[in-house]
Amino acid sequence: MDIADDDVHALENLLRNFQEQLQEIAVYQADEALDKAVVEAQIEDLESRLDSRQQQNQDLFRRVKMLEEVLQMERQKRIRQMAADNEVLPGFMTPRRSRSSLPSFQDLSELLLARRAMMSSRMWLKPNCTGTIDMEHCDC
Repeated sequence: MDIADDDVHALENLLRNFQEQLQEIAVYQADEALDKAVVEAQIEDLESRLDSRQQQNQDLFRRVKMLEEVLQMERQKRIRQMAADNEVLPGFMTPRRSRSSLPSFQDLSELLLARRAMMSSRMWLKPNCTGTIDMEHCDC
């Protein structure tokens, strides 16, 4: 019977160890779930802030665009009024190009790329410059 009692005690100890490990795993999983929930809440908060800022930026952009259009209309009205009164237009009041005659984004992008493709003066001078000045041939 001693062997049976030893086996029972060993099984009880083994069962207790398994239960403790299961509890530790459950606590660990609960901590992980809590940490995950906190991080997800922070992400949601940041995303909502980002959306809010983007909405504010769009609103401000629309307002600026509207103000630019109103300013342009007022300038045109003032120019027409001054022309009707035969007044001389100051340089800053000369009519500007209409929006339709302005270059497109694609045209501007191509222009910038073409400028980058051209050699700058620094790029041209670097291989041709020795770094010393020949005073005999200098015009200074």
